[in-house]
Amino acid sequence: MNKFNNQFKKFHIPRYHELPSIDIYSDQLINYLKEALEPIQIDKKDSLITTAMINNYVKCGLIPPTIKKRYNRKHIAYLIVICVFKQLYPIPKIVKMIKVQKELFETEQAYDYFCIELENALKTVDINSVKMSKDTTLTGKEERLFVRASIYAFALKFMVENYLDTMTQEN
Repeated sequence: MNKFNNQFKKFHIPRYHELPSIDIYSDQLINYLKEALEPIQIDKKDSLITTAMINNYVKCGLIPPTIKKRYNRKHIAYLIVICVFKQLYPIPKIVKMIKVQKELFETEQAYDYFCIELENALKTVDINSVKMSKDTTLTGKEERLFVRASIYAFALKFMVENYLDTMTQEN
């Protein structure tokens, strides 16, 4: 458990101003994203990002079109958010999330907030001290923590999806 907790205490995701200041090509983009996000990739067997995925995100309007086949900071910020969230949500839900944020905030502000909150969450998540309801286990074995944390993850995901559905129905 301590290995998990310590692994993320120092995790840093680049802020908007730390993203490459020059436009980059797709192969450079993919390498950059993989390197930045590998520590928080849930399933290491899956491809976090590919050229085909990026092209699909452009086609569905999730990210803006490239300029002369090059990607800028805005593209990279969008793709980092997409790569993190697609580990939890299907693309249509991510489209809703981004739409809500775009209506309220500039890209740089929304992205930096995302980074800060992600780092804070990773730093504060400690399976041994997560505030949860009373433990009802009879065994007291450590394995119960994974079940409980998974149930809370489900509950939080459920809350977010219902919130997004409500937000998009109001518009």
